[in-house]
Amino acid sequence: MFWPEVNDRPGAEEAIRLCSWFAFANAALSAVLGVVLWMSGAAGASGIVGAVMMAAIGFGVRRRWRAAAVAGAALLAIGLVVVVVRASLPGVVDLLTLVAFLSGIRGTFALARLTRVEMKAAIPVDRSETGV
Repeated sequence: MFWPEVNDRPGAEEAIRLCSWFAFANAALSAVLGVVLWMSGAAGASGIVGAVMMAAIGFGVRRRWRAAAVAGAALLAIGLVVVVVRASLPGVVDLLTLVAFLSGIRGTFALARLTRVEMKAAIPVDRSETGV
């Protein structure tokens, strides 16, 4: 479920779809929590900024941008390192989201590779005019 095979186009698309939905869910939860904490005065607007960043990354992954998938995984990994350094345990949702982003990285890179292979196969090489 969280780690689809990316050997073909449907599998790569599934990994990308899963990653983008996890990004949007993460953004929604972060936005709600950020607004609640900001309104109560317990925190600044950094939670809202993080939610906007994660939503933008989700849209980038949905557009099949490899950089967006890598950026999202890096952002989540940094967040998990910060949580561990503060002597706390990361949440299950955070770990599942990181796994989804790692799968999204696999999907975006596999889709780019599959597209290159399909493009090469679609271009016929006519060697009759070159004398080769």
